[in-house]
Amino acid sequence: MGMWRLEILRIWRTRRIIALTAVFLIIGIGDPLLVHFLSKLIANSSKNGVIVVAPTPTPASSIASFGSSVAQLGTLVTVVVGAATLAIDSRPALAAFYRTRIRHPRDLILPRFVAVLVFTCLALVIGIIAAWYETSILIGPVSAADLAVGFGFEALWVLFSIALVAAWSSMLKSVLAVAAWSVATLLALSLIGTIHVLSAWSPTALSSSIGPIVGGTSPNNFTGVSIVSTIGAIALLGFAIFRIGRREQ
Repeated sequence: MGMWRLEILRIWRTRRIIALTAVFLIIGIGDPLLVHFLSKLIANSSKNGVIVVAPTPTPASSIASFGSSVAQLGTLVTVVVGAATLAIDSRPALAAFYRTRIRHPRDLILPRFVAVLVFTCLALVIGIIAAWYETSILIGPVSAADLAVGFGFEALWVLFSIALVAAWSSMLKSVLAVAAWSVATLLALSLIGTIHVLSAWSPTALSSSIGPIVGGTSPNNFTGVSIVSTIGAIALLGFAIFRIGRREQ
């Protein structure tokens, strides 16, 4: 059995695909519902004559809420699943078995990396379809073209995040350590993204980009960060392969 097929089967049999799909699907269904019923929830909770007015729900605000949840919970689940898949040396006996049967260090990284990337993007598509359906029937129509463009930017964020996990997995053995340091790095990038001068270049700008795209923001606004994220993902993946090769020695 080839390494590529093995990693696809591994994600399926370990039920990691179920975890990914369930999270994105719940976000896709739940966020539009929350946005739609928010005004009623606030009205029912008002006390002592204090009236709180919630903004009128719009398709853009519904998708923006979905994007925000994906940027937080979706990214966290992606990192955890990525760490569990890419932390090769967390099981020394199995790692030794693999290392004696590969010709190049990339064979330890690429099949696992691609498997996580593909299944996460599929789960993201399912979540977007659910959010589009719920938003359309509860609030109003959403442009399919805008959703497709937003998915492209979100997928690029997924690519960068998993490449970062791969880089940490080449330096650390524990799944928990890989996940923790990956999350810490993404949080640091998020803080850097709050600096106005750097906000247009931080990869975290892509983490919830689907909301602004549906809201009317031009895709050209994400050109710079897309270039940075692509180069960063390639560099991180290259480092992971190099570092795994050095560890092998």
